[in-house]
Amino acid sequence: MSGYYNKKGEFIYGEVPAHIRRQEEAKARQKAAEDEQFKLFEEDFVKDDDPIDGDEDVGEGEVTEACLLGPPSTSANNAAGGASSSSSSSTAAPVLPPPPSDSEEEKEPVDPSKKEQLDDLFANLMGTINTMGTQRQKANMRKYSSPEELVSRILDHARSPFEILGVTPEAEKAEITKTYRNISRIIHPDKCRVERAQEAFQKVLDAYNELKEGKSRERYKDIWDEVRAEVLREHEAFNEEKLRNNDTEGLLPTEGYEFDEAVIKRCEDRLDTSQKKEEAEETYADKVRKANEERIKTRVDEEKAREGKQNKNENRWKKGMDKRVAGWQVFQANVNAKRFKSESWAKVGQVGAADRFHKREEKTDAQIREEQKLHMTADGGKGKGGLQKKAAGLDDGFKKVWR
Repeated sequence: MSGYYNKKGEFIYGEVPAHIRRQEEAKARQKAAEDEQFKLFEEDFVKDDDPIDGDEDVGEGEVTEACLLGPPSTSANNAAGGASSSSSSSTAAPVLPPPPSDSEEEKEPVDPSKKEQLDDLFANLMGTINTMGTQRQKANMRKYSSPEELVSRILDHARSPFEILGVTPEAEKAEITKTYRNISRIIHPDKCRVERAQEAFQKVLDAYNELKEGKSRERYKDIWDEVRAEVLREHEAFNEEKLRNNDTEGLLPTEGYEFDEAVIKRCEDRLDTSQKKEEAEETYADKVRKANEERIKTRVDEEKAREGKQNKNENRWKKGMDKRVAGWQVFQANVNAKRFKSESWAKVGQVGAADRFHKREEKTDAQIREEQKLHMTADGGKGKGGLQKKAAGLDDGFKKVWR
C-alpha cells in the first residue's frame, strides 16, 4: 500500500499528493547532481595523486606539493604522455593562495593626534545625544523658572488652581493640558530631586483635574476683565515713566505668561480683601443672634435628652409591670392559705397575737397522754392503772395544759 510522510513525520496511507510527488522528484534530481559532481572530483583527485618522475620518495596515496600548490610541471606532463590528453577534459586541481608574508601581518601605526581627534568627535556626539531629550525641559525651565523656585511658588504662594498652573480663566482645555505637562516635566518626582517635589506635583495634579472639570472657572468671572484692565493700565504707566527717563531695564510685562500671573495674583488679593471686609462688617446684632440661636439649640438638645431618658425609664417600668403583679398575686395566695388561731390583730401582751404571721406549733392529745405516762412511776399495782404520781413537791401541772 502506498503512502507518504507528512511534516510531523507521520506516515499517511493512501495516494501521494501531487505537490509531495514533485518535492520528492526535485530532491532526487538534486541528489543525483551532487553524486555526479562528487564522482568527477574524486576521479580528478586520484589522477593528480599518481607518482611522477622525480618523486620516488613520495608514498602511494600521498598528496604531492605540486597537487596542492599548482598544476603539474612540463616534465611531468611529457612523462604522462597520453594520460595528460585523456584528462584534459577534467577540471584542474584547486590552486591555494600562498601564505601571507610578515610584511602583510604588520599593522599600520595609528597617529596619536588622529586618535585624540576621533575621541573628541565621539564625546561631542554623545553629548549632543544626551542633551537632545532635555531641550524641551530646558525651554520649560526658562519659561517657568528653576525647579526650586517653581516648587516654592506652588506650595508657598499659590492660592488657587489658576495660580498653580499659571493659566487664565479664558484658557482652553488644550492649553491647560499643555501647561500641566510642561510643569510636570520640571517637578516630576522621578526627574526632580527637590525636597518637596512630590507634594508640589500632587498639588499640580489636583489643580489640573479641578480646572479640567470646570469647577473653578467661575471664580474670576465677575472681576477678571476689570482687574486685567487695571493691571494693564498700571504696567503701561510704569513703563512710560521709565522710558521717559531713558531707562529700559525692569519694564513690566503687558502680555504673556508673566502678565497673566500678575493679573491672577491681583484677583486673588481682591477676593481675599472682599472676604475679610465682609467678615469685618458683621454687626453686633448678628453676633447676638448667632449666640441666641446656639443657646436655643443647646437647650432643645438638652430637653430632648431628658425626655429620652424619662421615656426610657417609663418603658422599663411598664415592661416589668406584669412580673411585679404576678409576684404579688403569688404572695397573696400564700398568705390566704395560712390558718389563724386568733381573731385579734396586733393585741400586745395576749397569747397568740402573732398567730396571723406564722403557724402555731401544737401537740396532739395522744402526745400529751404519752408525756403524762412518762411522769408517773409503778407502785406495785396500787392506784388506777397501777400508776401513781411522782414524789410530792414536784408540780408539773403546767405540762398538762401546755399544748
